[in-house]
Amino acid sequence: MVNSESGLKELASKKNKVLAITLCLNIAVCASKIAVGLASGLLNLVADGIHSLFDSLSNIVGITAVKITERPPDEKYPFGYSKFETIGTIVICGLLLAAFFGILNSAWERFLNPKSISLNIIPFAVIAATIPINIAVSWYEKKKGEE
Repeated sequence: MVNSESGLKELASKKNKVLAITLCLNIAVCASKIAVGLASGLLNLVADGIHSLFDSLSNIVGITAVKITERPPDEKYPFGYSKFETIGTIVICGLLLAAFFGILNSAWERFLNPKSISLNIIPFAVIAATIPINIAVSWYEKKKGEE
């Protein structure tokens, strides 16, 4: 456990770096999947892009929570602001739940009102390109979380 103010700031800086790097990667993945999914009519690709969008929003919530937690204890919070990281986690759970219901609704609408799709090499190329990025993000976050 980190107790000193400089230790808290260093830990927060490391967390923010990880979150900022993964935010940039998640935005790139999100944009490519949603754009190609909409162009081709592939709901599963749009849904995966929305999932990546919510990963990006989660990164923003995480960065904000970490920024708050780096504050030193004061009269209002004599034990520090670390609980705000837990609140950030709850917000992220809410975002994932919202994404789930949005995707579920889109799938139901598509089931009731089928649309034609356009299959070509581009959606497969986007999927092939984003899989290694998602694996790298997962590996990087796990590695940094263990440090």
